[in-house]
Amino acid sequence: MLSFLQRLFGAGRRDSQTPSGTAGSADAAVDPNAPFIASLHDDRVVVHLPNGKREEVEWDKLETVVVRHMNEGSWADESWLILVGTRKSRQGCVVPSHAENFAALLERVRALPGFDTEACERTLATPGPDTVCWERGKSSAAQARGN
Repeated sequence: MLSFLQRLFGAGRRDSQTPSGTAGSADAAVDPNAPFIASLHDDRVVVHLPNGKREEVEWDKLETVVVRHMNEGSWADESWLILVGTRKSRQGCVVPSHAENFAALLERVRALPGFDTEACERTLATPGPDTVCWERGKSSAAQARGN
């Protein structure tokens, strides 16, 4: 998961074991059952990882919301929100569905103008390819169909 952000933002994010299994530094692997905490603020979301690290993205820097439903490994049958900030901001975070405050975060991103709720729900429920549910400045497929 973090490797996705690493590809977007460069090597600066290599500080933890990721759900996709890509090791960063010598830090211990993150237990898939350990608590993640999503803290929602007026200007940002901050995700506290089990290994003590944190990731964040400011709402006004948010560019893309991706939903991933893992189907293998330690993270099997786990859904994730991937929040990607602008390249310039180098911000982003990944949030598993078992994270504290996940429901509140999901509610917040669903309220984004043009968010594709139908695609989000489908991906949250079933393993498959990553689904872009929102991009700044683009309307959703559901909006384009008039739903």
